Amino acid sequence: MNTNTLIIALFLTTACGAKMTSSDDDIDDTAHPQAIDSGDIIAPPEDTSGPPPVPVDISEDHPRLFFSPPDLPRLQGQIYDYDRVELVNRWDGFVSDRRDIATLPLAEGVAAPTTDEAWSALAAPLPNLAIYALLTGDEEVQSQSLEWMRRVAALETWGMGDIPAISQGTADTLQAFITAFDMLHTRIEPAERNIFRGKIISNASALQAALSNPATPDWAKQWSGRDGQVAHAALLMAGLTLEHEHDRAPQWIDTAERFVDTSLAGLARIQDGSWPEGPSLGSEALSSLYQSIFLLDRHYGLALADNPWLAARSEAMLRSARPGQLALLTVGDGDSSWAVGPVHQACFVDGFTDTHLASWMSEQHILSSDGYSRDNTLWLEFLWCDPDVTPAVPTADTPKTHHFAQGGTMTWHDGFSADQSSMVMRAGVPIGQDTWAAVAAGTEDTQNLDLRRLHPDAGSFGWYPNGVPILVTGHTQSPKRTQVENTYTFGTTSPISRGWSATDREHWWPSASFHTDVGDLSQVGQLGEWDLDYGPPNALADAEARFEFSRTKRGITVIGASFEKMYPSGFSTDTGGQPLGLQRLARYWVILDQGIVLVFDHLRHSTDLSHYSRFRAANGGFSVSGTAGTVYGEDGSSFVVDAISGGTVYADQLVSDVLDPASTWVNQLVVVNTASTGAHHHLTVLRSTAQSVVLTSWAPTEQGVVAELVVTDEGVATPVSIRFASGAEASSRQAFLGFAGSMGITQNTDTEIRF
Repeated sequence: MNTNTLIIALFLTTACGAKMTSSDDDIDDTAHPQAIDSGDIIAPPEDTSGPPPVPVDISEDHPRLFFSPPDLPRLQGQIYDYDRVELVNRWDGFVSDRRDIATLPLAEGVAAPTTDEAWSALAAPLPNLAIYALLTGDEEVQSQSLEWMRRVAALETWGMGDIPAISQGTADTLQAFITAFDMLHTRIEPAERNIFRGKIISNASALQAALSNPATPDWAKQWSGRDGQVAHAALLMAGLTLEHEHDRAPQWIDTAERFVDTSLAGLARIQDGSWPEGPSLGSEALSSLYQSIFLLDRHYGLALADNPWLAARSEAMLRSARPGQLALLTVGDGDSSWAVGPVHQACFVDGFTDTHLASWMSEQHILSSDGYSRDNTLWLEFLWCDPDVTPAVPTADTPKTHHFAQGGTMTWHDGFSADQSSMVMRAGVPIGQDTWAAVAAGTEDTQNLDLRRLHPDAGSFGWYPNGVPILVTGHTQSPKRTQVENTYTFGTTSPISRGWSATDREHWWPSASFHTDVGDLSQVGQLGEWDLDYGPPNALADAEARFEFSRTKRGITVIGASFEKMYPSGFSTDTGGQPLGLQRLARYWVILDQGIVLVFDHLRHSTDLSHYSRFRAANGGFSVSGTAGTVYGEDGSSFVVDAISGGTVYADQLVSDVLDPASTWVNQLVVVNTASTGAHHHLTVLRSTAQSVVLTSWAPTEQGVVAELVVTDEGVATPVSIRFASGAEASSRQAFLGFAGSMGITQNTDTEIRF
């Protein structure tokens, strides 16, 4: 059905009247199936406190989760809104692609899904189809939706895993099924309504029992993770749908409400709008969290106006995206794609800010993408997006850098169009600065926090010149190890002992190839590494990293960070403990106006160490020549990573995920320098093959280094002199530079730019 057909159908249905707003008063459906617990999960004690009373303006009739029957005429009228033409057209196309009976899942003889991803996708289209049928009166779509629900309901068990009830696949299926059930409630025959209701009750009861059981994995209850958010949103939807019809529904609402309260309290400490898991994984978590917030606010009221995280999230969305808005700057286990969103999420958060930067970002995403991630959430766009919102457009005055102080991340954007450059840098403690401080103080329980997808990645960074991913951080990693990040590991004179035997290693990987395929166990990396999950928390107790500096002047940006305390003070050997002796590890990124990046590293240590500096390619491996490695972007463009101050350079490849060796492996350039005790400096240049940087003088001292370079871009050679004060103390930097700061840069014969 094209848009014109949709509007005609809507007009006819509205004219006829009754279908849109009929209630259940004339239907006898008083039989309610009893709750069913799952397997050996112990049902929790009955909680009789229940949620607050339902506001008088929330009708008990269905639909009522996201809107009530009196809202239907307003929603139907919005289909005619000229500003919604693109959304309505896409929605219409989505539905048209699913009119054919052959598009229905679970045809005769077809087995239930066998992966969590397939379970999540099973019922995902249902909310779009259901609201379309409700608002247009399209009986064909209604029939298709109900048949889809019948097939899903006919499956004896939803989800998979040791406890299917808390799997993401089950929770996603339950969310979609409940939303469609709520919207089509008055269109479903009473007998079938009871069948569907029974399916909701059985799965929600099992979910509630699982979430209340001590044997449930911690991640199912952690507010900072995806899985806990998805599960509790499903439980909340079940409770609100059945709160007047099932005696345990208030208990489900109460469980979900406490979880959302914990989430909002945790986010209130993260005032920069970052999400602990990273952008893409966060988008799946946040889609559920936003729905939970919306539902609790609509039904019971929440004090949201003073939550600083919501106010900051709009700009955070813009700054987390790569120029062009089609992909994300990855950190942690995050992926570069928008797993869910971003349009409906942008609309939600811009309801809490005056900047509306997320709305501008999502508009650009719509203009340049037909991404699948948006399709199943069109119905939330329709409900949440206000066409009258005027987005705030980034301008030339928009700062190039953005510091996610809580998230320990810095981003840099040369601009926001698709062919412009960006970077992301990491230098922070797990979860967030204030959150981790609360953990250290004992006021935040680590059982409420999900560390699984965080990485030992302080000092790591991603580089996206001209919009092309060249060096990346993030992506799925098991075990969590520093050796697959763009940062340092250290070789020592006494090799580290992990306490693993060859037999232990064979459980993960054949011992003969462990060091070449997984990583060198004798190299010292950051705290919390070498487990399938990052941590445990006690291993990260002393973790500390911070950004020291960020400023842009005359087109040049300098960003500095220190992260020596992300490494252990000592390590075990076969003959006892040994100190690592790392006293300072500082990394400064200098982004020149030609787009060339100079990476200055300063290391000071009281023991002899070998420095392994690693650079991870986004696409393919490095071709090494001398001190430089050439790598190609996904568009065929070529770039160079040059260890211009010296070192031994080689290409390496490590498996990213030992649990899934068929997945992407990590291609690296490794620069090795063997160093005695004292202070040391290294300089690495990131450039395109059309550019060149020649180091004409390199004068390192205890307090810093002076580098003289000639930078050539588009045939124009520019002499550049840089004085880098690498000490931790302001007094030592002042003594080296002659002014209070960290770096002085002179181009040609211009005056020195002082940072």
